[in-house]
Amino acid sequence: MKIMSRIARVANTIKHRHFVFCKCGKGNSFSKGVIIYENAKIGHDNHFSPYVIVNNAIIENYCSIGPGSKIGLGEHDIHAISTYPKMGNGDGKMVLFDVEKPTVIGSDVWIGANSVVKQGVSIGNGAIIGAGSVVTKDVEPYSIVVGIPARHLRYRFSDETIRAIRESEWYSYCFSEAREIVKQLYKRGTTE
Repeated sequence: MKIMSRIARVANTIKHRHFVFCKCGKGNSFSKGVIIYENAKIGHDNHFSPYVIVNNAIIENYCSIGPGSKIGLGEHDIHAISTYPKMGNGDGKMVLFDVEKPTVIGSDVWIGANSVVKQGVSIGNGAIIGAGSVVTKDVEPYSIVVGIPARHLRYRFSDETIRAIRESEWYSYCFSEAREIVKQLYKRGTTE
């Protein structure tokens, strides 16, 4: 790592008390203790509550990530003799599977406090992950999932409402435009 990069990391840590090292869009807010590694990509206007950890993930726009949530963490090679990374099969070269398939979080996703989203999982736009859930498989757009492992509880809206929201693609706009589109959707009575 270059010296200037290391200096920038230290300065960022001292100034903000969070560790965000990835490419991020505008308008994101990061609470204290947030760690987002270099191999993540973050869209715009997301909120990260305290002590969130993100690794090997793509997070789109307008998401709310609850405190203590863990997203896309590396996985140890369970076929190695030892699960300790410096031991592995005795050669000290354990693969931590954190580059094979990123976790993908769509737009307008709410991940409740202390949830875990496994690496390689995709969560569709508008989904809600209940607090304390462990997400081990893909989540459909506008689904509510809860539990360990997380299971589908219900959809947030009717098929007609989901279709109207999808067609609007409000989450791909800047904040002021997105807000106006959401306001119009609400006025049309698209929510139950």
